[in-house]
Amino acid sequence: MSILELHGDARTSCGYHRLALPFGRLQLDLKVPTLVFNRHVSGGRAFLEQKRRAGFRIVADLDDFWDLPAEHYLARAWAISGTPARIRACLAAADVVMVTNDDLAAHVAAVNPNVVVVPNALPFDVGQFTRSRTPGDTFVYAAGPSHVPDVSALRSVFDQETVTIAGADAHPEWKRMHALVPQAKQQASRPAADYMRLYDGHMAALAPLLDNPFNRCKSNLKTLEAGAKGLPLIASDVRPYRNHVDARHVLYASGAQDWHAHMRSLSAYPRFAEDAGAALAEHVREHYHLDRV
Repeated sequence: MSILELHGDARTSCGYHRLALPFGRLQLDLKVPTLVFNRHVSGGRAFLEQKRRAGFRIVADLDDFWDLPAEHYLARAWAISGTPARIRACLAAADVVMVTNDDLAAHVAAVNPNVVVVPNALPFDVGQFTRSRTPGDTFVYAAGPSHVPDVSALRSVFDQETVTIAGADAHPEWKRMHALVPQAKQQASRPAADYMRLYDGHMAALAPLLDNPFNRCKSNLKTLEAGAKGLPLIASDVRPYRNHVDARHVLYASGAQDWHAHMRSLSAYPRFAEDAGAALAEHVREHYHLDRV
């Protein structure tokens, strides 16, 4: 019998999208026992070497750069706990490392040369990844608490009643975000297995991102999510959103003026918003379907 061990928390976005969702659908006929982990494992490199001696092959998956920017709310805690070093040690112990894009692959190659880009993908048109049946006239940003700096840089864009910031919970960073943009509506977070409902009832999705080495290593998951729901996406004109595959299907904004212009156009011309959302829906289904990726 094939043995597959998955090490990651399916309640988190990375555990859900990089382990639970793809490996839950993948039909495997393993020739050797295989362990797959996201970022690092309890027990670290010693645990992985123990599994290797037991005959396992080791696959690491990494969806974010391990060096957090200074403004990230976890930066100090990660430095004190030695988390970046723990991640690098686990990556070095793997037989192969999967990452989401070329920028992240370049960093990983210095630690482990056996690295392959496996982009994020979704099982479109099943479960929660179906097109929205309740379109609206508002904009949604489905975010996590680490994105306070991204919203802060575009306060005039997000501090509007037509904007909903979805994913809010009791985390202190959410209070900071709400204080920055008090006019924006808040929508409570949902479990990973049901989070796509956050996009329902909106006209378009938003994806702000500062341009820095850490963010360039992120994935374009927000593009896939918007396309899954058939919504147009306005995104910062930076990697990972600016790439040769998606360039014709995302509305890019280089500054607040561009953001406001795109939002006005989508609001003033509903047919334009509908057509842009339909084009993105077709695009992501062609290039990022989980069954093919």
